[in-house]
Amino acid sequence: MRRSFLYRILVAALLATGSHVAYAETDAPPIPEDLNLGITPDPQKGYEILLNAPMAAPVMRESDIKNLWKVWVGSSKAIAESATPEERHAMTFERYGWAERPNDTTGLPIGYLPDGKGNLATNCFACHGGQVGGTSIPSAGNVHLDLTTLATDVRKLRILESGGDHTKVPDAQAPFKTPLSIHRGSTSAVVFAAVFAGLRDPERGQLYSQHPEKLLHHDINPPAWWNFKKKDMIYADAFAPKTPRQLMPFAYSPFHTLDQFYGFEENFVHIKAYIESIQPPKFPHPIDRELATRGQVIFERVCSDGHGT
Repeated sequence: MRRSFLYRILVAALLATGSHVAYAETDAPPIPEDLNLGITPDPQKGYEILLNAPMAAPVMRESDIKNLWKVWVGSSKAIAESATPEERHAMTFERYGWAERPNDTTGLPIGYLPDGKGNLATNCFACHGGQVGGTSIPSAGNVHLDLTTLATDVRKLRILESGGDHTKVPDAQAPFKTPLSIHRGSTSAVVFAAVFAGLRDPERGQLYSQHPEKLLHHDINPPAWWNFKKKDMIYADAFAPKTPRQLMPFAYSPFHTLDQFYGFEENFVHIKAYIESIQPPKFPHPIDRELATRGQVIFERVCSDGHGT
């Protein structure tokens, strides 16, 4: 029942069939028969779009990266206050679980992009750009990310800047009391498309306000993308077909018009091609081959039915 509900809502969100105060259902363009929109998918272009094109809503200011430490408490704030700018920068990345952009000198985390107005907007690499052994790997699930702490600290900083008491700010939530994350390294992102649909549709939004329990979903680690090519369906419980549009939930932000939303669609043709092209990175440390061979036997006997080839 829950899977069916979320599937219907996700499809409604991503295909923009839900009504909006400024748009009627008849305004939506027809669903193309060719899901690639007649263009040739380019994996490299998809990667460059993810690195450089802001497509989700702004979540913070660029200047916040240097100032968030001011709302920390206890020893964390004391250490940050006496630290060098470089040390404080590293502490900030550690606190929120951010990964560095590969070969980058901007000082911005991967997945956080300037919008040209002094803000940072997120994209897919915010959750799917992680680190292994201190090395940033785009497409690795970010199992260090702390969305709730980040959003809460950003709200505290706004209150502090306005002269208010930032110590009274509660933990941040998404609309309709949806948790951003419950544990460090996890996210409830699968349900956010339904949240965006509710923000665009007053009737649906009222339903969610009255019944926020309908929006509870898995609090899960963002998966690594190199397994995507082996899947026929996507997301944790395989409720969505693997098409470019099904990768677009954050682009459906109510801060975007539907024209902007549809304008991103070609981007996701290339993004899907990039995700399907990814190979798992080589393990960077020595491997005990004898132990690995024994593990392979156990994995194939016990685990492979659920975890694939």
